[in-house]
Amino acid sequence: MKILHYLDNFDFNRGGVVQYVFQVTSALAANGVDVTLVVGRNKDLPKEWLSNDTPNLPRVHVLSSTPGIQSWLSNSQLGEIWEVAKSHDVVHLHGVWTLGNARLGYRLSKKNIPYIVSAHGMLDDWSLTQNAFQKAMFNRLINRRFLSRAAMVHCTAEFEMQQIERNFNGFKNMTCVVPFVIPSDSASIDKEMVYQAFPEIDKDKKKLLFLSRLHKKKGPEYLLDAAAELKRKGLIVQVLMTGPGEENYINALKRQADELGVAEQVLWLGMVRDPLKTALYLESDIFVLPSHQENFGIVLVEAMFAGLPIITTCGTDIYLELERGGAVICERSGVRIAEAAQRLLSDPEDLETRSKQGVAFVNDWLDETKTVENYLAMYRNATLQD
Repeated sequence: MKILHYLDNFDFNRGGVVQYVFQVTSALAANGVDVTLVVGRNKDLPKEWLSNDTPNLPRVHVLSSTPGIQSWLSNSQLGEIWEVAKSHDVVHLHGVWTLGNARLGYRLSKKNIPYIVSAHGMLDDWSLTQNAFQKAMFNRLINRRFLSRAAMVHCTAEFEMQQIERNFNGFKNMTCVVPFVIPSDSASIDKEMVYQAFPEIDKDKKKLLFLSRLHKKKGPEYLLDAAAELKRKGLIVQVLMTGPGEENYINALKRQADELGVAEQVLWLGMVRDPLKTALYLESDIFVLPSHQENFGIVLVEAMFAGLPIITTCGTDIYLELERGGAVICERSGVRIAEAAQRLLSDPEDLETRSKQGVAFVNDWLDETKTVENYLAMYRNATLQD
């Protein structure tokens, strides 16, 4: 079976969708699946992928010209994708708010090649309330036809599927759930690289790690509130704010930290990638993501797999699964996050138990062999749809 993934922009700064495509195509290829990745813009594709001659890696095709506004695909770009896609059994598209994907889906349906759409949380309740009027019109004019032509609408969590089926009548038999693929093993990571890269991190202080885009959706301001609440209770922690973000928003967060009296405790580490990212998981005490909405929340699973206990909210679609792995799910507020962090940090035995529980849970839930087989089953089912 030959699978083609299309992504408009391969830039890791864009967050979870790009990481998802990278991890899933990597796992498929590593397990012997014939997989091709077509991208509209390339910023971060691994160099070894671009050679297209390395076994067990995805083949890559970068469009000869970049997509336009709203990732619009011209007729010539659609033709270029078609020349690659016509030898494949299924095409896997990512995201629902681009005209380019909708045009490509229409072309594929005309050519009788089934396509799957991964929603990536974009059709969750919270997401639909953001720019609600524009999204309602886009759904009415574009997405209903785009999604109804798809062989399947792919979700990475049961809760995501429930929201889509509630928000789109008639989609009940078109949705499926296949989760993310397990991250790489962290056993060989040298944790000392954290202190080499960031000498300001104190080995002796308790560390709360935030690792995601610095965006209001992710709720980093609640972690700053929690740090201030912990300080008021006499517990001084270092807060590691890790990830990219818009300068104005980051400056607003820095002003908040200063006003709360915790500016000296907060370190702004910027964008990090593996192996340094995994080393940060290993050297931190608790991972905190007070997000309003996450689809799969890849960083949450990465942290748990690295043995880092988690505090998050029910804003992530996999919060029930994470809770089974030992995560603390709490209200999105500085006070509640501080209470949860203080309770965990005051009980090293509980921290250790949750750490081991999380690793074991992710190993079982997202076993690579099992998950890849679930993807192949999804692709086989897509070819059987009328």
